Amino acid sequence: MPFVRSATAFLAVLMTAAAYAQTTGIDPALLAKAKGGDAKSQSLIGEAYLNGFSRNGIFVGQDFAQALFWSRKAAEQNEQVAQFDMGILYLRGLGVEQDYGKAGDWFLKSANQGYPRAQYELAMLFEDGQGRIQSYTLAAEFLEKAAVQGDADSEFALGALYDKGNGVPQDFAKAAIWYGKAAEQGNLFAQFNLGISYFNGQGVARSYSDAYFWLNLAASGNNGTLREEWMKARDKAAANLTPEELSAAQARATAWMADHAAKAKVR
Repeated sequence: MPFVRSATAFLAVLMTAAAYAQTTGIDPALLAKAKGGDAKSQSLIGEAYLNGFSRNGIFVGQDFAQALFWSRKAAEQNEQVAQFDMGILYLRGLGVEQDYGKAGDWFLKSANQGYPRAQYELAMLFEDGQGRIQSYTLAAEFLEKAAVQGDADSEFALGALYDKGNGVPQDFAKAAIWYGKAAEQGNLFAQFNLGISYFNGQGVARSYSDAYFWLNLAASGNNGTLREEWMKARDKAAANLTPEELSAAQARATAWMADHAAKAKVR
């Protein structure tokens, strides 16, 4: 994890007039609103510096000092995205010393306003016992809040809790449902787990065709260390299909990838 000097010393520097002078590449009207105390404008600028992107009249690279400066201003006005960004800064030790407790505090503020990404990150802290008590029950509670809003990572993680019976009663059918929702959004781990569910007939009716379809999508999208393992699982499913069934499953996967690529361009 990256590490930087203490937040107190950091903010002392940022509170000078020079900090404002560094905010270049931002639409002057947006910057004026931020300097005038508009929380949404401050949040947009903080988020831009955190992630390094060009949009909404902001053209900047990553600068964690500026991200901290602007996000804190907005977060202290209860702006939920800025509160989430503050949590990320503390979680990863960007511009501040890494502090899971403070990360959790900011995530909680944002999560209580219904922000799904904060609910997911807070759930992960509860699941791992970092900066919070270790509690699968609380993890499941916040994951469900985010999952019902369509957050793919939360849908997958909630499915995993049902799969293992952590924090919720073990329920393979519910696990498959949540895996399916995340898989449809392109979550590779959900696609793999859903494929395994179909291969084993766990929570769903056994279907080697459906198993191959999801395992093929997962393996095709994975360029990491798990790719070979996932390809082997896909090939096991293929071995149970006739040539005609395999061809149909491959065509289905190709169509799915083309459809989702088109949707991504629209976004």
